[in-house]
Amino acid sequence: MASDFPKKIILITAVIILGLLQHLDIFNIFGVKPNLIFAFLLAVCFFEVGFLFYLILVGMAYLLLRLNFYFDLSVSALCLLLIFGYGLAKIFPWQQIVNLMFLLIMLNVAFYLTLSPQFLINNTSLLMGEILYNLVLGSIFYSSFRKLLKV
Repeated sequence: MASDFPKKIILITAVIILGLLQHLDIFNIFGVKPNLIFAFLLAVCFFEVGFLFYLILVGMAYLLLRLNFYFDLSVSALCLLLIFGYGLAKIFPWQQIVNLMFLLIMLNVAFYLTLSPQFLINNTSLLMGEILYNLVLGSIFYSSFRKLLKV
């Protein structure tokens, strides 16, 4: 239990940093802004992280991503999809990296279907760019975790 403490601190710190970076435009490339928290927390699903601790990370992400003190539908939808993704990550039959890629694509599309189906029709190239960006970041996060957690 004590050996998990440094890993949990690293994950909490990463959520805080990525949550704050999400509001900046430093990762914006040609109008495409990745969802750092989304890619990060989906990658976390594939490692020995308990569901309760994962809920804490998602809750922290919710608080960091809200731009006001009111209920935010888009952030709530994102968090619910992340929790759904945690369950799917545990049951998908393929290799972890393939599961991660599939979840990143599927849940990214589900996010925009939930919020604005019209966005998918009118901004297909922007959505494809964001999915590609999230896939790259998800792969980087996944590889980093494998080294950090020595899996």
